[in-house]
Formats: sequence, C-alpha cells, structure tokens
Amino acid sequence: MHRIGRILVKTGVVISVLGLAAGFGLLFGDLDRLALWVLAFVPAGFLLAFTGLVAALLAGDSGPPRGPED
Repeated sequence: MHRIGRILVKTGVVISVLGLAAGFGLLFGDLDRLALWVLAFVPAGFLLAFTGLVAALLAGDSGPPRGPED
C-alpha cells in the first residue's frame, strides 16, 4: 500500500503540473473552451496526490525497523 501511495502522489503531481502548464498555455493562445477542459485535470491531480499521501502515511514503510545503532 505504501508503494501504491507513492505512485499516486507522483502521478497526481504530474497531472496537476501538466494541466496547469497546458491550460494556461491554451488560455494565452485564446483557446478558452479547451483550456477550461484541460484545467479541470488540476483538481483531479490534486485529489490523486492527496489520496496517495494519506495512503503512504497510513501504510508506513514495510522495510525493517530502524532503531538506534548500538
């Protein structure tokens, strides 16, 4: 579950960044209707990133426990 959470965070960030970049690029190119459609991916990417963050934090790392060195 930790691995899935990390993948969701990375995917969500990529979707958000690409949506912002493409959406504002289309806005500046006077393609407003298409820009609004592309900018709609930004909240979806944020939700994916937030869901992945919660999943990764709740699942924890499945590696060996790290304690103080003796």
